[in-house]
Amino acid sequence: MRRFAGLVVLAVGVVIAVVPRVTAQTSGAASMSRPTPPALGFLTSYRFSLEAMRAVNGGNAFVWDTEVGADLDVFDFGFARGNVLTLFESIVGNEFRPIDPNLINYTIDLSVFWRPGDGLGELGPVLHHVSRHRSDRSKEAAIAWNLLGLQYVNAKRLGIWDVDIGARGLWKLQRSFVDYAGEFGGYAGITRSLYRWVSIIARGEATAVPVVRSLRNRNTQFGSKVEFGLRFSGLRGVGEVFVVRERRIDTDPLDLFPRTFTLLGFRFLSH
Repeated sequence: MRRFAGLVVLAVGVVIAVVPRVTAQTSGAASMSRPTPPALGFLTSYRFSLEAMRAVNGGNAFVWDTEVGADLDVFDFGFARGNVLTLFESIVGNEFRPIDPNLINYTIDLSVFWRPGDGLGELGPVLHHVSRHRSDRSKEAAIAWNLLGLQYVNAKRLGIWDVDIGARGLWKLQRSFVDYAGEFGGYAGITRSLYRWVSIIARGEATAVPVVRSLRNRNTQFGSKVEFGLRFSGLRGVGEVFVVRERRIDTDPLDLFPRTFTLLGFRFLSH
């Protein structure tokens, strides 16, 4: 327990330390499936998420960042589970009309998690796919990448804190119109109850994306994201309101340099 707590403190410290000077891509480590308790059977867990974030300084092309997700355990053998995670993200601006979707991102993760037991978390391989599509704009090339690697997730109760951590390392299988050679990163989140149905939340994420320099003449990209807010528990799910500080690479597929955003958002999650 002390070793785990030390690792959590170290992870949170690293994330917070790098936030001011690194960048995050659209799909980062925080998009990983969260751990679930063993439950022998088929279709044993389904978790739904819906969120929207309003950019304070995003300009006409980046006003809203909206996302819908589903985290599904297809099978569970107790010692292992098979998971499908899907995310649909839409970037909305106001360039041509008040509500002007201009970029859509699809993420699909196929994973198998092994549970070693004794609160050690879950570890397993993942096939990670992302594709990006312009909406109401011309697109001359397919933008997509497939990565394969390993990931680890864990969630624990440490005193008055609920702690959620994860990490993964991915290597390139295939790419189209991107220079990514892989992705390495992790996240850490903490939740503390204030009242029976209100909690404070804090989350951090850091990502490193090696690239093939000859393709776009740039170096390895680094990413981060930090979030603070409140959680409100309901009968069938939870709602969250939060503020985010993020610098992300490739906000637009043609971007070469990172952009920095402050966002205000809300999120609904099923239990």
